[in-house]
Amino acid sequence: MNMGMGAESSIEATNSPAAMHMDGNLNVDLMGIKMDLEMYSVAEDEKVDVYTKIADQWTKTEENIEKSKDAEKSKEIDFEDLFDEGPTLSDKTEKMDDKEVYVLEGKLNGKEMEKQIASLQEELKEVFKDVDFEKMDIPMTLKVYKDSKLPASVEMDMNSFVSEIFKVAMDEGEQGNMTAKTCLLTMTFTEYDTVDAIEIPKEALDAAEQNLSDLAEEAL
Repeated sequence: MNMGMGAESSIEATNSPAAMHMDGNLNVDLMGIKMDLEMYSVAEDEKVDVYTKIADQWTKTEENIEKSKDAEKSKEIDFEDLFDEGPTLSDKTEKMDDKEVYVLEGKLNGKEMEKQIASLQEELKEVFKDVDFEKMDIPMTLKVYKDSKLPASVEMDMNSFVSEIFKVAMDEGEQGNMTAKTCLLTMTFTEYDTVDAIEIPKEALDAAEQNLSDLAEEAL
């Protein structure tokens, strides 16, 4: 049995204040699921408020921000260490939306990814404790605008990553086997310094705090 799943979203963000707005959708063709998703987040003092809209209902969650210098340092990702091979720069540039871009290709190091993921949040160590990161083979293509030297797009082949997650999530002896044939993660950066401010709508601000996993189950 084959099942296709796709998700698309657009994101705008500001640095000061630290805020973000995401608007997108999720599709699962086998189950006929089409779901719109929207999210706002804003950082204030020592917390981040996240407002999520699923199935036309807003919920609010709150996350504390660690202020210590050690905590901030642990969240910094060393991208050079992430590469097992490369990155190598292509001899020729490409056109992307009428703009010239450099193309860099490489392969991510699974074990280094494991360390970086765990450093972002302590709880993730437990989530991925049984995942064999050494078996992951993740090719990545990075495109950079020639004029500004800012990222234009990132594409990662996440097939091996998802397949390893499936192995851990399923008991193959009792529930069968599930593998991923194709899984691509693509991020495109179209504009910089164009967002003045992000305003959270009143219906989101009025949302009561709720368990997001329960709400997702209701939507499905």
